[in-house]
Amino acid sequence: MPKILHVDRISLEQKELFQELLPPGYELIFRGSEEEDRRFEEELPSTLYLTVNTAPVPAELMARAKSLRFIQKLGAGYDNIDVEYATQRGIQVARTPGANSISVAELVFGLALSLYRKLPQVNAQTRSGKWNPWEYRTVSYELFGKRLGLIGLGNIGQEVAKRALAFDMEVVYYKRHLLPAEKTPGVTAVSMSELLATADIISIHIPLTPETRGLIGRDEFNAMKESAILINTSRGGIVDEEALLVALRERQIAGAALDVCVAPPLATDHPLFAFGNFILTPHVGAATRDADTRVLKMAYENIERIERGEQPHNLVN
Repeated sequence: MPKILHVDRISLEQKELFQELLPPGYELIFRGSEEEDRRFEEELPSTLYLTVNTAPVPAELMARAKSLRFIQKLGAGYDNIDVEYATQRGIQVARTPGANSISVAELVFGLALSLYRKLPQVNAQTRSGKWNPWEYRTVSYELFGKRLGLIGLGNIGQEVAKRALAFDMEVVYYKRHLLPAEKTPGVTAVSMSELLATADIISIHIPLTPETRGLIGRDEFNAMKESAILINTSRGGIVDEEALLVALRERQIAGAALDVCVAPPLATDHPLFAFGNFILTPHVGAATRDADTRVLKMAYENIERIERGEQPHNLVN
């Protein structure tokens, strides 16, 4: 019976979904309890397959998995996996692009509306017994007619664009490797400088690479409108958090919402939490049952393909 080891520590409810979708004839081994951790370590040297969400998969872990053939990333980004070492070992690595795009795209609008309509503050007020519909009236805004600037237009960026158009927003995007003939209906390609200077909402949808690390720093915040809000649901490190702190303190932008940060979790006394126009969620963009179901189906199909001697989909090496 082929054994699949899952690297992340996940909830009981997640484990149940993993088991529910598992094809017949396979065994899943999790981490978590002391007994589960012991079993994981016992099976690691002989396992052929690893699945992983966001936990690190360093060379050291793969070195102990002497029979490992395949790592399935449950998501699109794979910067948590040492792909270079995996390639040297002949271990295939695949991802599940597009499977969680809708969930992430919907969170973008949840965060945008939370900032625009001051929902965290309004909720806190009503919970404290205050009923004041007027306090935030002149500082709350609609999405209608606003310019959304997308940095990146991959699977997630395209889903965000579709929903923005339904809100009657104007959508522009910047993509470093734009092909001259590339077109997306209703969406306009612009330079990075134009996007930063004109967008009301800037949403980031690119991987973390040496080239994109710190992409949004002091110069970029200086270029933004004072009324702009920034949303990052991609990877921590793309936004320079020290520069963001300065931008909020000096009111260079109107607000920011992050679903990721450089070194999670942020300390409870982190200075960013002093700002009411700052929202941080714990990388929950893809954290829906719907997305998990699509991701797991793609992942298990890949493992079944390998068992049949076929090439898995969406390889990254």
